[in-house]
Amino acid sequence: MYYAIEIAHYGSFNKAAANLFVSQPGLSRSIKELEEELGFQLFIRTPSGVLPTHQGQEFLQRAKRLNEQYIALSEQYSTNSHVPVVQFSLASFRCVIVEFALINLYNRYKGNEYLNICVCEESIEKVINHIYDGLYSIGLLLVSNENRDLMQQKCDHFGICWTPIVKHSAYAQVGVDHPLAQKGSVYLADLAPYPRATMAQDAMEPTLYGAHVNGYSPHTLKSRIVINDKSTMYALLTNTDAYYIGLNLSNLRGGNHDVRYLPIQDLNNAYELVLIHLNQHTLTPVEEEFVADIRSITGAVQ
Repeated sequence: MYYAIEIAHYGSFNKAAANLFVSQPGLSRSIKELEEELGFQLFIRTPSGVLPTHQGQEFLQRAKRLNEQYIALSEQYSTNSHVPVVQFSLASFRCVIVEFALINLYNRYKGNEYLNICVCEESIEKVINHIYDGLYSIGLLLVSNENRDLMQQKCDHFGICWTPIVKHSAYAQVGVDHPLAQKGSVYLADLAPYPRATMAQDAMEPTLYGAHVNGYSPHTLKSRIVINDKSTMYALLTNTDAYYIGLNLSNLRGGNHDVRYLPIQDLNNAYELVLIHLNQHTLTPVEEEFVADIRSITGAVQ
């Protein structure tokens, strides 16, 4: 299975054989045996290399998933049996809260000889899938009232433990030069004339989000800008009249005076920070400390 993944990656039996330190004839025999066992052909040979067949593509997708799970299991359990490694793996939404907690974690253990910290920032759906696949030990989600039940049902179905940490109200974020910046609070009608900037990962209003133009509906929202990068979001807020709906992070970003956080008076919506992990997983001391840091940091969020 691993051989097939390598061949697909390089598009060549010769290059895969060289990378695997095996002979090309031996590699070909292994793939032939695998194809006989599966009952279908994995690759098609072309003048420029090899390509997966349709059934081969389906097989390789599942094979890659299994291989990733194997690597994660190996790192989590096999490595610790040989050396005292501080292990930590997190799949999370994108937020400065996670950044602060990660800095605390590193500073706490930076004196250790062996340190293995793995963090990925993904959409809610991908975070849940990563936890279900065992690629990461714990996950952090930021869900709204509107999508909370759906996400929790999915976690329940996958055997994933759902632990709420804290709830916070939604705020409109605008640049200091925005026409609404000097208001103490806003209503949705105040925001309507301006483009709404959203992160592609967000799911507070699923009908509005998505990286494709086809997901846009002028009957729901006149102007929108969908991105998936925090620095681009910051540039938009500080240089245009766009707004973003999220948490009030003013207390965490004390040195940032370029963004205003305005409570929305008529938006009956709140964000909930949720910790997830497989039901059979017991939090390690390192993970418990990280969660304690998250609770402490979110206490500073209004």
